[in-house]
Amino acid sequence: PSISAVASYTEGYSWSNSSGTTISQSTQLLTLDPSLAMPDDLITCTVSVTDATGTSSLSVSETILNRSPTVSVTTSPTTAAETETLTCTATTSDQDGETPSLTYSWNIVDSSGALTAPALSTDPSFIPDPSTVQSGDILRCTVTATDGYGGTDSAHSDVEILQMPFVESVVITPTPVFNDSQLSCTATVQDPDGNGVLTYSWTVAGTSMVGT
Repeated sequence: PSISAVASYTEGYSWSNSSGTTISQSTQLLTLDPSLAMPDDLITCTVSVTDATGTSSLSVSETILNRSPTVSVTTSPTTAAETETLTCTATTSDQDGETPSLTYSWNIVDSSGALTAPALSTDPSFIPDPSTVQSGDILRCTVTATDGYGGTDSAHSDVEILQMPFVESVVITPTPVFNDSQLSCTATVQDPDGNGVLTYSWTVAGTSMVGT
C-alpha cells in the first residue's frame, strides 16, 4: 500500500512557569531573566503541530537551578589599638538577581589558626572589650551571604591588634647618689612592633628637671 504525507503543517510554541508567572513569548527561543523565572521554578515548553488532520502537542520541563551568591570582605583599620572601632564591610553579588542576607562574626584567631568561640560580636562594627582582647591578637571578621534558596558563600578579613610597647625595668646609676652626681637613667623596653619612641623625664622633690 502507498502512504501519502501531508504536504504542510504549522507549529507553535508556548512557555509556562509553574510559579504562575506569565510568559507571553511564543517563539522557539526564550531568554530568561529574573522577571520571568527564579530558582526552583519549573519552566515548560509545549510544542504544537497542526495540519489538515488535526493538532498534536508535546511538552518538556526543566527546573531552574540556583546559583550561590558571592561575597568579598574588607576590614578597617587593618591594624588597631585595643579599644578602637573595627568595621567590616561586605560586597555581595548574585547572578539570579537576589539580595543575599548577611551574617557577621568577629572571632580571635588562635595560634593554630582556628577561631575561638563564642564570637566577640555579630555586628558589622564593634569596639573590642579589653578584658577579652589583648595586644598581639588577630581578630577575624567572617561574613556569610545566604540567598533565599539556601545558597551560601563566606569570606573573611583580619585585623591585627597593635602590640603596645612597655617599659620592663628602669635603673638609675651610679649609686649611691650625691648632690653633685651625674646620673644615668637606663630603661629596658619591650617593643614587639619596633616602632616605639623612648622619652625620659626627671623630677627632684616633685620639680621637673632638664635632662636628655
